[in-house]
Amino acid sequence: MYKEVVISVDESEVRAALLEDKVLQEFFVERKGRRGIASNIYKGRVESILPGMEAAFVDIGLEKSGFLYVSDVAKEVDIFEEMVAPRFARDNQVGNPSVDSGRREARPERSERVATYGEEEASKLESGKRARPSPSIENILKKGQEILVQVVKEPMGTKGARISSHISLPGRFLVLMPTVEHIGVSRRITDEKERERLRKLLQRLRPAGMGLILRTAGEGKGKKEFLADIRYLTHLWRRIEKIARRCRAPKLIHEELGLICRVARDFFYSDINRVVIDSKEEGAALKGFLKTFLPDLRPRVETYRGKEPLFTSYGLEKEIEAALESKVWLKSGGNLVIEEGTAATTIDVNTGRYVGRESLEETALRINLEAASAIARQLRLRDLGGIIIIDFIDMELQKNRKKILRRLEEALKRDRSKTEILQYSPSGLVEMTRQRIRENLSRTLCQSCPYCQGRGLVKSVVTISIDAQRKLRRLSSRSAEKEIVLKAHPQVAMHLLNEAKESISKLERQFRKQVVIEEDRDLHLEEVKFLSRMGEELDTE
Repeated sequence: MYKEVVISVDESEVRAALLEDKVLQEFFVERKGRRGIASNIYKGRVESILPGMEAAFVDIGLEKSGFLYVSDVAKEVDIFEEMVAPRFARDNQVGNPSVDSGRREARPERSERVATYGEEEASKLESGKRARPSPSIENILKKGQEILVQVVKEPMGTKGARISSHISLPGRFLVLMPTVEHIGVSRRITDEKERERLRKLLQRLRPAGMGLILRTAGEGKGKKEFLADIRYLTHLWRRIEKIARRCRAPKLIHEELGLICRVARDFFYSDINRVVIDSKEEGAALKGFLKTFLPDLRPRVETYRGKEPLFTSYGLEKEIEAALESKVWLKSGGNLVIEEGTAATTIDVNTGRYVGRESLEETALRINLEAASAIARQLRLRDLGGIIIIDFIDMELQKNRKKILRRLEEALKRDRSKTEILQYSPSGLVEMTRQRIRENLSRTLCQSCPYCQGRGLVKSVVTISIDAQRKLRRLSSRSAEKEIVLKAHPQVAMHLLNEAKESISKLERQFRKQVVIEEDRDLHLEEVKFLSRMGEELDTE
């Protein structure tokens, strides 16, 4: 597979795209002055304790306070792993957990668990049971207490950032966890001998009192590469500690890398064939970053010199525009309809223009197989998260349903975010989840429609016209005004002057009023104003 990373820089924003065999798979954007805060580290102050939710609000200096669950501050390693795994799901899993037999390779060795909990408690942990009840948030935190936290999920909508006191510092090959003693190896590394070699090596290199997770890029690497990562990350942690001791909360202590360096750290593996960037200055800075961390990839970085804009030359502008549309066409002629909601995202698979030449079952199978691969790509490209409900075309044969799930699971293996697929529901729907860390593509590039306010619908002209007539009747029955001016959007005004002409004439005779209907192109379609002859707005409530 031929992989490219294309980076475009202008005065307003930086954009990066990951292409696999010339097809856009993932897209990232960072606006100047509006960088994301995921992975930033803050010194915060506990604002309030919520015993009923086993959580706390922490002031970290943002518009909304951060939300801290008890599991994100508890000391148990097994609780911690459930929190940290989604953030590094791209390194700690092979596609869908159900495909990977549910193994949890990132747990510490048995000797560590026995040393920490004792023989009996360690056995309980190994059997998946709690060694002791989860601690109460009130016993861990107090109002006004200062605490060092890291953002694990960006603020979304009305919700503040999700934060954790378990700090994780990602390097090129390793993730350093300075607050928890913990050894883990990426589950994308499947060779058992290599896993065992890496695990033993990390045991020897692990800094005292800290933990390490080996990233996928660490496969085949040795002591030299790991020590370089450990030296850099431990030095970074000491600097973070030093700054935190000197300042008062709330305060930003450490800011995550900018988009270009972050993409280099997280995407530039040995299988990246080419990196193209259209900024000479940023290209030089990227090469400087690579010189320290990824010297072998420096020769693969090229500065774009074409006359046409970089994203246009690659055809990416159209791809990005298409990713904001609800309908996605498949090569066969079928289509997907993707609807993003507050609680869940629904994806409907349709035959569209494809009629097939075989049986209905074979037609459905062919489109569903193509749709499964397309859905996996759309999830990555649009960065959709949370609950996702897929309505594949109905099929009768159980073996065909299994083929669809296998295709979807296989396609999701390339997804860095944690995903989980459930079986078909009795109603024939497939439910899955995908880890949500930041706002998805549509929320990043778009805003709520000023007409429908995010509903996706506006009232029809007929509905607005009828409602206006009711308000006009109510106003006429109690107002002393002899003349009432009704201002409306041109479409509504036209309906009132034509289809509703007789009803309004009857109202004028009944209440002995004169109604003047005027169109106003500046009014919202649903907005109607009632004015006196002197131009004063009349109250219809």
